[in-house]
This record gives sequence, C-alpha cells and structure tokens, in this order.
Amino acid sequence: MLTATAGVELAPHGILVVGVGPGTIATATNAAVRADPEQHAAMLSAIPLGRIGEATEVARLVVWLASDQSSYATATTFFIDGGLMQAGSRL
Repeated sequence: MLTATAGVELAPHGILVVGVGPGTIATATNAAVRADPEQHAAMLSAIPLGRIGEATEVARLVVWLASDQSSYATATTFFIDGGLMQAGSRL
C-alpha cells in the first residue's frame, strides 16, 4: 500500500516508486530446509515453476528497475517468486 500511495503521489514530480517482492530465494537462511529432501520437496511443491530462485535473478530485476528501461513503472510491486503469490490465491 505504501508503494502504491507513494508512487501515485510522487509521479507528478518524476519520482518512480516500486517494490520488489522476492519469493523463496536460495540463501544461507534456508540452507537447512534445502538440505533436507522432504522439506525441500514440500517447498518446491508450492512454487509453480518448481524451483527456488537465485539471488542473481532478483539482482537482475533490480538492475532493470534502476535503468531507464523501466521508466514507466511506478506505484507497484514486482513479485519475483516463481508464481507463488498467484498459486496461493487459487488454493
């Protein structure tokens, strides 16, 4: 909500506001879950793409958002989650 509100209010000043919503990304935080075959399988079953994302994938999105190529993007959040948010809405 803050991203949308700030994006709308700041747009007339040429200021873009976007959020990034990463899903399950391979990090040290979830290394133990990824190492356990049962927990890993359960995690993957919830992600429509069937895999965990990489930090470089999130970084590439952020680079694009910081570039002139995204100059028409504002007041929104980009979810990079392998479809997890949309799949959850269908349960």
